[in-house]
Amino acid sequence: MDQSNTDVSGIDLIFNGTTKISLTESAERFSYESRPLGSTEADLDEQDDTAKGSVSLLTVNELPHWLATRKIHIVDSIRSGNRNVAKDAYNILLRPLLTDLGVEFKYHATTSNTYISSDLIDLINFEVPNLIIFISGDTSISEFIDGVYSHSNIPNFDILISNLPMGTGNAFAHSINHSTCLKSIESLLVSESNQLKLPVYRALFSDGSTLNGSIVEQVHFFIVGSWCLHACLVADSDDDELRAKYGSKRFGIAAERLLVENPIFKGSVKLIGSNGDVVLKPTGSKMGYFVLASVSNFEKTFKISPDSKVYDQSLHLIYFDHLQNTDDTMQIMKEVYDNGSHIKDPRVTYLEMDTDHSIELSFDPEMSSDTRFCRICLDGRIVTVGGDDKKIIFENVYESKGNLFYLS
Repeated sequence: MDQSNTDVSGIDLIFNGTTKISLTESAERFSYESRPLGSTEADLDEQDDTAKGSVSLLTVNELPHWLATRKIHIVDSIRSGNRNVAKDAYNILLRPLLTDLGVEFKYHATTSNTYISSDLIDLINFEVPNLIIFISGDTSISEFIDGVYSHSNIPNFDILISNLPMGTGNAFAHSINHSTCLKSIESLLVSESNQLKLPVYRALFSDGSTLNGSIVEQVHFFIVGSWCLHACLVADSDDDELRAKYGSKRFGIAAERLLVENPIFKGSVKLIGSNGDVVLKPTGSKMGYFVLASVSNFEKTFKISPDSKVYDQSLHLIYFDHLQNTDDTMQIMKEVYDNGSHIKDPRVTYLEMDTDHSIELSFDPEMSSDTRFCRICLDGRIVTVGGDDKKIIFENVYESKGNLFYLS
């Protein structure tokens, strides 16, 4: 979570006029306290002080309908981010809060990297409206979405998603201005919160491609599809030894190693539309960066696609050629942190993919000599592209068996 040591946020909730619940969040810890609400002058003074400070004062007399009528599942990705006892969002914040509010729920702790897309899907009754609260980063949500859209036996569904950001990057949460767990909890408690459609996208792969060692033909995603430096960085940093030893700093270590290597990615990019195809990068092009993004921010201050809005059914393509001098690459990355000023850099191509368009990415045959450079990142999941003619098509998903929304 991207907060300074002095950045503390909080919620004081008056529930049914009888209970005061206080929640706080800092970079180091969460806290929760619940007590009967008195009518003394001291209590009233405390409420006034709370309203003036950095703590939100909420009064809830009736639960929002998503807490009162939907079947609620909490999905806790226990390996995501930098977890410790003091930063246990479920046990310290969410479990006691929902219990005090009289809200029934089921808790699911992830046990493997396939738990969400396989086991969890079988534990949810999709014939009723569901609220899925993820304590996680983006990848867990993506695995769930892919599981729902890929499962042939799921009926017409009605799913509302909430996300307490406990991952490393938290692109989804930052892009909808839910950068803290308490901000997401506040949206759960306020009836005026918006339910917005969550668009879904799909990547189609050439024969022989694999995900987690299994053959895969397609993967659904909702945040990012990438190749080149971004995909390699995500894949290389997802190493058990680096994760255990360095935590979130593993990305910096992986990035340093990757820049020293400065690999060349050869391929072609084609925009496919109803009015014909447009070649954006011809065969044999030397590429350095390729990202399709549906969100504005990959991190709190890393604004990769300033024009992207999560609820829009559109992807933005950001790419640039291989740069011999890695200082030039770093300069572009610094521009991303500079409120997304990289989109004005003449070395960078930035364009919107219309809803009726798709992107075809093809690898040059010589890329097959090292599978490290044949990896695609989809919301943190890594697919190794296989086959003699390595190819990926990124497209919008319109056919849907139900409604998928997120709480904002």
